[in-house]
Amino acid sequence: SWDYTWGGETKFYEDGEPRMAVLPKPGRCVIFLGEVEHSAGVPTRICSASRLTLALKYAVDKKNEPCLIL
Repeated sequence: SWDYTWGGETKFYEDGEPRMAVLPKPGRCVIFLGEVEHSAGVPTRICSASRLTLALKYAVDKKNEPCLIL
């Protein structure tokens, strides 16, 4: 479980202004283009739970073949 008061949201920006935020939620997956300006918020001090994230970057190599960057 994740309490919204714990923070830790992912923020998305447009022209340097925040436009959207997505709160952590167990099992949630957020997929977006890497060129979208974004930042990860830090959980608040009242949060004693662990927040684990996994970031995968999908790209195209020089031969235009898909590859996964870990």
